[in-house]
Amino acid sequence: MKPVKSVWMILFALSFLLGSCRYSEIKNEAPAINFVKVNEKFRITLPEDHTKGETWQVKRDENYQAFEDLGSVWHGSEKGLDLNLKSLISGQYTLTIYKRTYQDTLDFKQYIVNIGD
Repeated sequence: MKPVKSVWMILFALSFLLGSCRYSEIKNEAPAINFVKVNEKFRITLPEDHTKGETWQVKRDENYQAFEDLGSVWHGSEKGLDLNLKSLISGQYTLTIYKRTYQDTLDFKQYIVNIGD
């Protein structure tokens, strides 16, 4: 194989891998409906200030069974937290996410997610 050809093949493979790792972003809180496909990776970005002891937690109820938790990434107090999820089962589900401190629930957000084929 020629060196130029192999470089193009490597670049193509990298772009394919990077493209398949992308997460769509859900931004619309209920009552708006967010649409994703089965097996689609997506994220919800929320403000989280660790200096105030804030954390977000997804309610693990019957709705949560339609999703796979891919982990979360905290980007600092200014950028917040990315909750990374993958849709598993078609249907319409409501994700409830609670903002907590060490002792209290401060707030919650709900996202309606319609998972289609």
